[in-house]
Amino acid sequence: MKAINQNKLSLVWAVIGLLIGLAGAQYEHHLDSLRANELYEFVEGTGSLQYLAKGDSEQALLQLEQPVNFYGEKYEQIYINTNGILTFNVEFPEYLNQPFPLEYPSVAAFYSNVDTSNSNDDSSISLFVTRDAATLEKAQQLVRYAYADQTEFVAQQLIVASWRNVGYFNSKTDKLNTFQVALIADAQQTFVQFIYPDGGLNWLQGEAGEFGLPDIRAQAGFVAEDGRYYNLNGSGSENARFLSESTNLGVPGVWLYQVAQIQPGENVVLPNNAETRTESPALAQSCSGNGHQCDRHAQCYDKAEGYCCVCESGYYGNGRSCLANDLPMRVTGTLQGQLNNLPVDERAKLQSYVVTTDTRSYTTINPVQEEQAGLLRVVLPLLTTVGWLFAKPVKGAANGYQLTGGRYEHFSRIQYDSGEVLLVNQTFEGLNYWDQLSVKIQLYGEVPQVSPRVTLHLPDYTDEYRFRCSPDADCFEGRCSCREGFTGDGYNCQHICGHDEVWEHGRCVPILLDEHELEPRCNILGDCTCPEGYDLSEDGRSCRYAGGYEMDNNEELVPCDVDANCHINARCSWFEHKLRHICNCNPGYSGDGYSCELIEDSCAIKPDICDAHATCDFNDALGKSECVCARGYTGDGYRCQLAPECESAEQCGEQAFCDAGVCLCQEGYERDLSDRCVPAGRCGAVYCGSNAMCKWDAEQAVQYCQCIDGYQGDALAGCVSRPTPCNVRNNCGIHAACEPTEDPANYSCQCIAGYRGDGYVCVEEQNCLNNPTLCDMNASCHSTNNGLVCVCNQGFYGNGSVCFERQQHDSGFLIVSQGVVIVRVPLNGRNVQPIKVASMAIGLDKDCVEGRVYWGDISAKKILSANKKLESVDSAGVRQQALQTPFFGSHKMYGMTSVEQHCPQYQSLCQINNGGCTDSRLCLVNRKAPSGKSCKCTSASSSCAVATPYALPEPVARE
Repeated sequence: MKAINQNKLSLVWAVIGLLIGLAGAQYEHHLDSLRANELYEFVEGTGSLQYLAKGDSEQALLQLEQPVNFYGEKYEQIYINTNGILTFNVEFPEYLNQPFPLEYPSVAAFYSNVDTSNSNDDSSISLFVTRDAATLEKAQQLVRYAYADQTEFVAQQLIVASWRNVGYFNSKTDKLNTFQVALIADAQQTFVQFIYPDGGLNWLQGEAGEFGLPDIRAQAGFVAEDGRYYNLNGSGSENARFLSESTNLGVPGVWLYQVAQIQPGENVVLPNNAETRTESPALAQSCSGNGHQCDRHAQCYDKAEGYCCVCESGYYGNGRSCLANDLPMRVTGTLQGQLNNLPVDERAKLQSYVVTTDTRSYTTINPVQEEQAGLLRVVLPLLTTVGWLFAKPVKGAANGYQLTGGRYEHFSRIQYDSGEVLLVNQTFEGLNYWDQLSVKIQLYGEVPQVSPRVTLHLPDYTDEYRFRCSPDADCFEGRCSCREGFTGDGYNCQHICGHDEVWEHGRCVPILLDEHELEPRCNILGDCTCPEGYDLSEDGRSCRYAGGYEMDNNEELVPCDVDANCHINARCSWFEHKLRHICNCNPGYSGDGYSCELIEDSCAIKPDICDAHATCDFNDALGKSECVCARGYTGDGYRCQLAPECESAEQCGEQAFCDAGVCLCQEGYERDLSDRCVPAGRCGAVYCGSNAMCKWDAEQAVQYCQCIDGYQGDALAGCVSRPTPCNVRNNCGIHAACEPTEDPANYSCQCIAGYRGDGYVCVEEQNCLNNPTLCDMNASCHSTNNGLVCVCNQGFYGNGSVCFERQQHDSGFLIVSQGVVIVRVPLNGRNVQPIKVASMAIGLDKDCVEGRVYWGDISAKKILSANKKLESVDSAGVRQQALQTPFFGSHKMYGMTSVEQHCPQYQSLCQINNGGCTDSRLCLVNRKAPSGKSCKCTSASSSCAVATPYALPEPVARE
């Protein structure tokens, strides 16, 4: 009976094991079948689809038949905006360079400075709503899978916004992004799915303006009507580029959140199905799992325990944050506390500009009261800490940023000779959204009284920082800890092993005549050393034995450079101390070089055993890391070779077929320089002329004809031989010289300064020096960096060719916009009079030359109101008595400008007669243009047209 019970128990366990196996298989099959990483596509006839116009600040409205819930609100309108964001009930086309939360309720898929102005036909931004049954079923199953409490959820509508192959500001298309966001909703609940395809995120921010802050790196998340917000992992930082590799759902690049119904005080709900957490514990402490924690200018190295980030050459830092050498830095901070029993003004900001090339820094604190301004000058840690962070390393010493990455706390206690004591606490928080180092400063105590009008002289001094840990220890979270193989308190560390031994894999092993590789000892800066008798490899990842070999078995053999008798997994190397070539096993193998066996090491510990065209990936089935050949290569990971170009015709593109692994063009077609099969002799829609060939412009995605080397002219009509250059045949005209071109090997005739022409015929340029009639009678000829120009005399204004006398106008008053009314406010606050009634005046400015007021007139827009009173400050930033003005409009102040007695004189080429632009074109100052201005087309122009969003490129001929 007892035996029978045991058999029954075994049978029960066998059945349970079978069910568990089936459940695991069903889980994997179900997750794959959801195809969650595939972008949603619109199905004709199942809803509405609209595309956004090309540009950098476009928007489109979707009016919903069925409202959607978002947090605690219900919305019937959704706007899709160029810059990677959906907003509810309000358009938001302009890019604002500020961190979340934004002012409007929104879903940000990849909020960044998107610009499609110069994109090709492959680029698009679209928004559609669908009730297609198959599409809704796919989304519905995804929600049911991710949320254990949503097994009865039924999707009623799907709203999808897609950004495909979009570039970045300013009209850049060298890197493109693709991403999508989908709103899955029923009558009450809403789920948001983000999809970032593999390889779809290639840029994070737009091009910085000439004088502005750099763009914040892309942000992804949610903003509610009441100000609640949620950011995805990496949002606003360099780690945003890993949104396509990480996930909260178990599928790389896919993220899912429940955004309605959300109770007040709560936030979005993450997937709660335990099966969605697929991160391997083995990856958690390896480069494969955490390599994204390293800076993009750092390399990640797997160690026996954990991993290490090391900045690349040309950069410095702690590996998680790396800065370019000699890059100027800005430090920004806030102050609070008490100084000499007076509270520090919390509006005060510290700004420090660091010139790392010559180790100088400039620091200012503003605004502060005059008395405190003098006292703060003797708080030296506000100056010296920044110097330590960005100091030039000497003799291998590390500066503060190399040790901390800009994240640390600095505490100072200062006792002055006169008895005062001051505590200074500085908390450095790393780089902010604009790559400025952020710090919070607290001051408590007293300092000597110093008049703000007294000049202070600080003599040269040495501020010494000591790294107290032992050379064989690392500093982690403020504590020194001896490395593996050493014992001690972190300040003094001793070798555990004897003189002829080394610590490896948790034990001491002899190093005499030991030919296998050892792991180097590396400090926190990434500097590695090897035990005595070993040399550091070129890549710095291993220590190789530098001693001699026992030659009992092979010293009588013919040297390997003569007999080529090494094992297939060995190399023939010269050993100086033996004065001969000796066989040495390759990395990943052990032996005497004539017989080598594979070392069963994990590539996570020794990545060098993988082929150069392979990566080290964790294999869940094997429970360890293994070498895997990269895409386009085949092999076992230790040796990889190029894979066949194709296996089927579908992989070869149009008008081509696959033959024995090679793509060939069909009869009547030939490959062009872009590796496409095109009709023989044809280039896009045209045929190239004689002495020309067809080329491909990858940036504009068009084919074009170009003259072959040695020829010039019209590539469509035919190219002619390029004439003999002038340095060979002296054929330049009078007032011309033979000068080298951009290609130093070629020369061309160019007119000398003061003359213009083609180099063969040059005529004198007309300028205001040799022809004074070009200037107005009230103007003078001036020499500038842009040449000779006419400038109106003092008391006149214009473009120099036409000057008008400057009129005297009223001054000494303020112009204030109260929304629907613009009023004139004298500086004494009396006799305030309205001067204009508008619908809603927002922007406000004046032209003191012509005595005119300009404002922006806008209505039905949400703005923030200013104070109702007008305040003034003195030169030290101290508030004076306010001016109280009567209110004629909305009781809010939307704008203000002052009309002063002094009217600055500015010159503009567009100032007179619209800069000479005709045909309803708009004159804009353009300092990069030869004329200094540009005449831009408008919708009223007849001879030109504003570029259409989807204009097709025409074939072009290039010389």
